[in-house]
Amino acid sequence: MIDRLVAGILFMKVYISVDFEGIAGSTSWSSTVLGDLEHAPLAREMTLEAVAACEGALEAGATEIYVKDAHDSGRNMDPTLFPKEVRLIRDWTCDPLSMIGGIDSSFDAVMYVGYHSPAGMDGSPLSHTMNRGNNYVKYNGRLASEFLIHAYASASIGVPSVFLSGDKMLCDHVHDGCRQRGNRLCNDQLKSSSRTGKDS
Repeated sequence: MIDRLVAGILFMKVYISVDFEGIAGSTSWSSTVLGDLEHAPLAREMTLEAVAACEGALEAGATEIYVKDAHDSGRNMDPTLFPKEVRLIRDWTCDPLSMIGGIDSSFDAVMYVGYHSPAGMDGSPLSHTMNRGNNYVKYNGRLASEFLIHAYASASIGVPSVFLSGDKMLCDHVHDGCRQRGNRLCNDQLKSSSRTGKDS
């Protein structure tokens, strides 16, 4: 990670984008809807996975962390569980940055938690790209996940993507793409599933 030295103090500013469909245990569309009976326990899981990413960033030297609740209403995570260094973003910027809204070149790194396989791939029963109406989205002939779209967007302003967690097929898809381009990205497979919705 890149950091800045200002007046003798080392600063590292990290952005963490958190989605719902790639968290452990998320296998039904109804569970992704605020107010559904399945939503509350999975929203807690979403929060805990985000908190773990924050703790990892702090251990790596982050001094300032912005966490974007990047699913639906942005009202999924419990703000009381986050470390004091975290600022929670719950609104939408209505611009092309979408799930990383508010990021700019002052950030040193971006992390992605709870991301999922793209539309056109069977890696998750909740595979989609930006909405459930797309059969697939491609960049240069390659299936584009929400992670890939936002990693390109952050790269365009000079902010590197340094971590990804989500379903196994997404992580494999990203690793294959990174290997082809000679890049490395730390990721953590939290969930592997079939289209029937079984987790392992």
